[in-house]
Amino acid sequence: MMARRNRRTTNPMPEGCRAYCLDDGSREYLLFHGLPVGVLPLVLTEGFKIIPGKSGSFGSGSYFADLASKADFYSGKTGRGHVKVQLVCRVSLGTMHLEQGRHTKDNYPPAGYDSVVALPRSLGGRVHHLEMVVFHFLQALPVMAIYYEHLDDCECRFCDYCGGCAS
Repeated sequence: MMARRNRRTTNPMPEGCRAYCLDDGSREYLLFHGLPVGVLPLVLTEGFKIIPGKSGSFGSGSYFADLASKADFYSGKTGRGHVKVQLVCRVSLGTMHLEQGRHTKDNYPPAGYDSVVALPRSLGGRVHHLEMVVFHFLQALPVMAIYYEHLDDCECRFCDYCGGCAS
């Protein structure tokens, strides 16, 4: 008999989140992860390594977004004319800590939580767009790699920000 997933009844994510909820029980979502093309083989063979001491704004974890445009910033500093990659991942957020205010990198995740969801400024947080952070490599599974490049006439926020960052 096939395992049956919990039906999607509620979405505990903050208002405006565009992530698709796969399973309410584990709070599993489809999320984007941007990374440089050269790092992709390592992630596909070894998974998302959590490196203690190498900390982002919300601790030593793997960072994900509900928007591909947010993940694009982490796909390398080059823009137009360069192939970039993003992973679509199944991410189990479990018990989520909704981060609004100031943070201390050393205390993530807070006791009793499996992940951190950094809230955007529109919801009283400190980031421009939602960010989801998990702290154990088994919480994220890449399911698809999307290769892309910015066109010469691209007007996305990345190209607007850095002029396409042409090498």
